[in-house]
Amino acid sequence: MEVRQIPVPLTEHDQEFLRAVRDPGSPEYMAVHRLVGGAPKLEKSFAVALHALMSIARKAVREEVMLAGYAMLAATQNGKDHAAHRAAWHRAAEVAGRE
Repeated sequence: MEVRQIPVPLTEHDQEFLRAVRDPGSPEYMAVHRLVGGAPKLEKSFAVALHALMSIARKAVREEVMLAGYAMLAATQNGKDHAAHRAAWHRAAEVAGRE
């Protein structure tokens, strides 16, 4: 994995938020730790904190993309499609229940 350092413009609000994320006693610090699995030492540097926030954002965006894709798929299906999918799901559930 290639790692690059790039300049990131930050507003005063961004910087205040990053300071809170890096403060081990803050709710922001605890929330970020929970969301990334507790691994990074956020207090170490702004770069570590920004990287953790990027990981959280990437996951959230991917989930949103998946939800949008599911919504588009559902919008293209008609009633017969839904009935077929439900019937297939029930058959699979019955088979799984017999195992």
